[in-house]
Amino acid sequence: MATDQENMFNADYKLHELTQATASLRTKKSLGPDLTMAEFLKHLGLKALSICLQLSYLPKCKTTLI
Repeated sequence: MATDQENMFNADYKLHELTQATASLRTKKSLGPDLTMAEFLKHLGLKALSICLQLSYLPKCKTTLI
């Protein structure tokens, strides 16, 4: 049986949730486990973030929950 945390990571995210999460990322920090820089994510436009959602690609963050 899936835990609440597992269900949270399998949930469908909305574009506004993703834009809020990327805006709150701290810059000038070390790379995450997926080797994506926060600066890169913060500079993606709405169209690129929308494509990430369509492809179900969300970077793996150490402590940030979207």
